[in-house]
Amino acid sequence: MQEKPKNISVNIVVEFVHTVLCDVQAFNESFMDEEVDPILVPAAPSYVEALKTKQYDKENSKEESCSVCYQEFLMAEDVTLMPCSHIFHNNCIGRWLEMTNTCPMCRFTMPTFV
Repeated sequence: MQEKPKNISVNIVVEFVHTVLCDVQAFNESFMDEEVDPILVPAAPSYVEALKTKQYDKENSKEESCSVCYQEFLMAEDVTLMPCSHIFHNNCIGRWLEMTNTCPMCRFTMPTFV
């Protein structure tokens, strides 16, 4: 009768552990390669309050609707004008800038708390 090798189970366990460790390392490295989403930072309230408002005029505006709520602007409705020239409903852009300091259309960056 042929004698069975005693170290075969040890080799299998070592190889299994090595494979698992390599997989864990590759998994962790994949997170390092991905870009992390930036944390949302609200715009400074003083800058939001200083934004200009105007009455909506369809003939002189590129936008027909608010890109925050998707509702159409009404003629002569008060809208807020961002420094990048995009317009929004006053309440919509106010709430938006409480969460993040960028324009919803072009990502123009508003100042934040100093």
